[in-house]
Amino acid sequence: PVRVECYDISNIQGKAPVGSMVVAENSVPNPKEYRRFKVKYQPESPDDFAMMNEVILRRLRAYVDSDPKFSVLPDLIVIDGGKGQLSAAIKARDKLGVQVPMVGLAKKQEILYTEAPSSSDVCADEEGVGGGDIPFPLSDGSGRVGEGVGDGGYGAQESDKSRNLADDRHPQP
Repeated sequence: PVRVECYDISNIQGKAPVGSMVVAENSVPNPKEYRRFKVKYQPESPDDFAMMNEVILRRLRAYVDSDPKFSVLPDLIVIDGGKGQLSAAIKARDKLGVQVPMVGLAKKQEILYTEAPSSSDVCADEEGVGGGDIPFPLSDGSGRVGEGVGDGGYGAQESDKSRNLADDRHPQP
């Protein structure tokens, strides 16, 4: 794929959730395209699936609404998580009628989930997914962007309200 976007949800003990988007173009990370989304959905206990749905819905709605920051549709979306996170992302995509392939990457188990509607939706080689061409450094980077390594992170979210860490013009419906 020419453009790959990886998404992850991060929080501090269930508080201040942030969705992160890390981008690679032609297999090279492109930090200028990285984005963070302040998650607006905040239940009493964290709900990764609902938060992932919100982030993907907001990102793809920005594309549909011709937002210049999100004018390019990726060739592939990689979701950091298993079947539940992938399913939540697919629901967001399908709600908007956008066509882009998605996979879920459960790194701890080294399992790649695809959109196939059967039990054959799990892909792994003898060495696990890490032995293939899956962009592990890219998906690992989505967590670091959410945590704000090198740029203020969660503290910046609280202390710098004027900084645009997310596209807040596209709230969850």
